[in-house]
Amino acid sequence: MKALRVHGPKQMVYEEAPRPEPGPGEVLARVKAVGLCRTDIEVWENRLYHYTVGKAKLPVIPGHEWSGVVEALGPGVDDLRIGELITCETALGCGLCQLCLSGHQNICQSRIEMGIINRDGAMAEYVVAPRSTTHRLGDMDPVVGAFAEPTAVATYAVNQAGVTPADRVLALGDGPIGLLLTQVALAYGARSVVTAGRSAAKLRLARELGATEVIDTGSEDLVARGRELTDGAGFDVVLEAVGAPHLVQQALEVVAVRGRIILAGSYVGALSTIDADLIVCKELRMLGSIGGGTNYEEAIGLLGSGRVRVDALATRRASLADAPAVFEQLAEDAGDDLKVIFEP
Repeated sequence: MKALRVHGPKQMVYEEAPRPEPGPGEVLARVKAVGLCRTDIEVWENRLYHYTVGKAKLPVIPGHEWSGVVEALGPGVDDLRIGELITCETALGCGLCQLCLSGHQNICQSRIEMGIINRDGAMAEYVVAPRSTTHRLGDMDPVVGAFAEPTAVATYAVNQAGVTPADRVLALGDGPIGLLLTQVALAYGARSVVTAGRSAAKLRLARELGATEVIDTGSEDLVARGRELTDGAGFDVVLEAVGAPHLVQQALEVVAVRGRIILAGSYVGALSTIDADLIVCKELRMLGSIGGGTNYEEAIGLLGSGRVRVDALATRRASLADAPAVFEQLAEDAGDDLKVIFEP
């Protein structure tokens, strides 16, 4: 089969690779669509946290946002049909530690992650996935199905925040995760959702997807505008999806007293200077959120019902043969691109 493999920092080759075979409890899928995530670029650059601390090593086939059709079943798997459309959770925990046993395999300290940490992903013609973390997508469009993982990321973050119909929510970021956070928070009944970002085109899309209001951080003061939109009270929930250190401090300033802040971005080692007194004096709750947790079925339900729309987020389609050039271009400047979908 053909596969895209990262051999070293910024060393990527589209090459022949052995077709994987499913072992006991595993499923072989023929990949139909795979999304390019900022994390994939950080793997290619070899600067993702797990690589810098030695928990992950190259080479690896990237790709963790995918959908594919079942091609073969490994021993012990008899509840899927050949040809069914599926996806798979990214994080694969050890299954034995207390974190895994309590449903937190996404932060298992011994976990591997498809396409990220010590397991090949889906930027290939075929991929093998454990049946235990595989999810059916039904008759969903394969491109929509490839959004199951980022939608689960957004759903997990919104669940971490405990969004309710009483909450005014700020989604910091107009990229794919920011726009998914906007939609998921609305689907969970938030009183209002404001999306903040720097791209006029992406902020227009945020409005089309239901954002109550937008803040252009390139021309508006985020904190001042946020307070204006909340009558001075601040937002009950701030969801940070950019991974920009300065936004952590701004989140502290714009969140309401006893508000909740969820950090769902990847900071790639960048440090943030914050006024910790704001956390104490406002009695804030600040949580990190990584991956989709156990929220895949919820995410697939939101996609299937149309309550979360992703067609407009798939701004470009490409072949895996073009991937090295696409990685180079997006690492330098993503522009108005939201999500590149490769179709092996």
